[in-house]
Amino acid sequence: MKQRHLVYGLNHGYIHDWLVLGPAVTPVTEQPKPGEEALAYRGRLLQAADHTACDFPDPPQEIQKIVCFGEPLYWEVEHCQEDHLVERDVAAAVYSHARVWAFTRFSCPGAEALTLSLTLSCPTSVWLNGRHVRYCGGIAALDDQTSQTYAFTASLKPGDNDLVVRLEQVAVGDAVLALAARIESPLAAGVKIRLPTITLEPAERQEWERALEHAYLDRAIYQRDQTVTVICGDRMPGSRSGSVRLQQPDGVIYGRMDVTFQAGAQLEGLLAAQLAPGPMQALLTPSIEDYYTQGFRARRVLPFTVNMGANTSEPVGDYDERLVAVITEAARSYDRLYAEMAKMALGWWQTLDPGGIRQAIGRVERRELNCPDDLLGLTALRARMGLYEQFPADLLAEIDGCLLAFDYANPHPKGLFSSESDQITLYAAQILAGQLYGQKTMMASGLTGRQEQHRGEALAEEWLRRHAQRGFALWNSHTERTVAALALLADLAESDGVRDLATVLLDKMLFGLAVNSFRGAYAAPRAEARASWLRSAALAPEAPLNYLLWGVGGLNTYVRGAVSLGLAGKNYRAPELLRAIALDRWPDMLSRERQQIAGDEHVNTVVFKTPDAMLASAQDHRPGQAGRREHIWQATMGCDAVVFTNHPTSFSDADARQAGWWCGNGSLPRVAQWKDALIALYHLPADDLLGFTHAFFPAYAFDEHAIEGGWAFARHREGYVALHAAQGMTLVETGRDAFRELRSAGLRNAWLCQMGRAAVDGSFAEFRRAVLAANVRVSDLAVEWRTIRGERLAFGWHEPLTVDGRAEPITGFRHVENPYARAEFPAHSMDIGCGEDMLRLHFA
Repeated sequence: MKQRHLVYGLNHGYIHDWLVLGPAVTPVTEQPKPGEEALAYRGRLLQAADHTACDFPDPPQEIQKIVCFGEPLYWEVEHCQEDHLVERDVAAAVYSHARVWAFTRFSCPGAEALTLSLTLSCPTSVWLNGRHVRYCGGIAALDDQTSQTYAFTASLKPGDNDLVVRLEQVAVGDAVLALAARIESPLAAGVKIRLPTITLEPAERQEWERALEHAYLDRAIYQRDQTVTVICGDRMPGSRSGSVRLQQPDGVIYGRMDVTFQAGAQLEGLLAAQLAPGPMQALLTPSIEDYYTQGFRARRVLPFTVNMGANTSEPVGDYDERLVAVITEAARSYDRLYAEMAKMALGWWQTLDPGGIRQAIGRVERRELNCPDDLLGLTALRARMGLYEQFPADLLAEIDGCLLAFDYANPHPKGLFSSESDQITLYAAQILAGQLYGQKTMMASGLTGRQEQHRGEALAEEWLRRHAQRGFALWNSHTERTVAALALLADLAESDGVRDLATVLLDKMLFGLAVNSFRGAYAAPRAEARASWLRSAALAPEAPLNYLLWGVGGLNTYVRGAVSLGLAGKNYRAPELLRAIALDRWPDMLSRERQQIAGDEHVNTVVFKTPDAMLASAQDHRPGQAGRREHIWQATMGCDAVVFTNHPTSFSDADARQAGWWCGNGSLPRVAQWKDALIALYHLPADDLLGFTHAFFPAYAFDEHAIEGGWAFARHREGYVALHAAQGMTLVETGRDAFRELRSAGLRNAWLCQMGRAAVDGSFAEFRRAVLAANVRVSDLAVEWRTIRGERLAFGWHEPLTVDGRAEPITGFRHVENPYARAEFPAHSMDIGCGEDMLRLHFA
């Protein structure tokens, strides 16, 4: 049978068209040696692998099934985006060997030697025409996703040449396996990519691929009452009968629609309430018969997210009503451990499913990545529910065995559970387990339960004092996890010192939650954000806490903090004063805060909040340095009406990416905020892969928007935002983020943001006119800007922020300073006031 090929050219010298297999993820059986650091351990395992023998000496075929790595895998055609990357992300619960294979075939008119340049995020083996030609073995820490470029000379034969690349990584947690391949040769323009295909009509299939590139979803986030809608762009060629399938990323299908793809069509699918909460996909294909029976495998995947929980910006219900709603929602959640805890709290013993609890026990026994959360949940379950006669006796014994066997002092692997929230979670579990088992022997330490308890109390007290006085290195992050641990200690700790410190730190954190939220939307900058919830406050971990405590916000899949806080009600209830602050509507509330990262390094954050909008940022935070998952600034007018900028290093929106499409920054900006105006300066490296910064600007979330005079404007209810890029910007109208991305090319750029509100600035049209009339001058990275408030701001990459010629500090703030509280750094106490009410917190 004649072999057919899909034929493509190079894209600026890059190979954009591949057959890709994987990831194959296999847990490793060899454990680290005593005292072995993670980098050395991973390097040893990778070096022991065979890097010269090709796993697939014969050319693969499209949709060829591979079964030798556990789960069935299939070779699939993949086309790179503008980042030129073949990329897969892995989330491994235990140390695992992850591998991805990429194959391409390229033809040359004659034999020649050329340079093949590979940009890689992980160790990689390369074979050309069946011969091993290179191993690129650079190993870095898992939190270092910096790519390295390797160039080498490759000798080609006339006609077809087969290239096989294997990317591999030994990892636990998030890992990225990514490859960009470029051919450097004067004859590169004549190189053709030829992918073996099962399609009988390759040219027609490629026409389908080009047509589907013009399709996009009407929004990124769907609330339960919204309909998933695919929009066909005005430039989509032709008219084609096809299919839209709504499914989870693992392929579980929720619905399929037969549709006609043609320019201007709006293809309505299912209501979001009919889907699963969390990540979903719209898979666009030819008709099912053509796709499967005829092998016509053209496809386009459009990712989106579903939020099932209702969200409110105005307070609803009383506390007890909201608590019942939270616990009831938790009983239906995918978090099976806390779902069973919620059922017990509701008295739904007849619906109990011990399987979810046993799975948590298994994760703890295997020391999986997030097992501290399970450990805390099991101790809470045992302490709160273990005395009920309905609790299954055999399950109780299994929980006891798990908690008695865990090594609280030396959880393994080394260094895995080292974040601040991990630490307090482990200390809380250690204290509660010690209290539970008293004079019994803890198997790992040989201590009695009481001794284990005292060890945990000493560690917890030091941790609680330090963070109460100085804040968090991972500022404004992991709030839900930390609240879960503190609530358990405030409720159940026997030590007066631990219980009191946990209570005051919990009060302080909930005060921060109130100040840093806008109508239930947590809108502060963060040290560590996640792409999966960054674009909607309804998806953020803080939303259920806001809902339970203040009656604004909403419910989502993050139930642990709210459940833990709610079940602590016997001994802990958030002061009513904090609810008054959360619901306060100051005409212009300014809050400054400083938290310690390490040593002399601090983060300084600013929040400016009105009844209609909020602007928040981290000032002058590591400008120009490689970022991780920091979310530096954000303008918020509503749950989904959020605007921010970042510097992407990849088109990937996976949580595994530290500086992906919307989450994080390849190069951190230098930011200064003066009340409702903000300047963000970007200085990208000369070899930056993408060469642009961009803004999230979700037109679907605004009541009005306009782009004029070099500014993008938006209105949501009575709040306004205006955005400007010195290098110019374009509202992207194609691709997966059509009509929600403003893109600005340039390695050196200045973004300006101005907030407004109807009560001060008049109509939306009047606000736009005022902004356009403001004088803006940008010279390289030096900005002079007279804002609509009449104040002249000046700011540069090395220069201070000045307001009307007067230097204004953007770092060195007090620990907390706002209309409700003021505390020096470090803080030994803090008075919080609202109206005639006062709350005094002692941290010493």
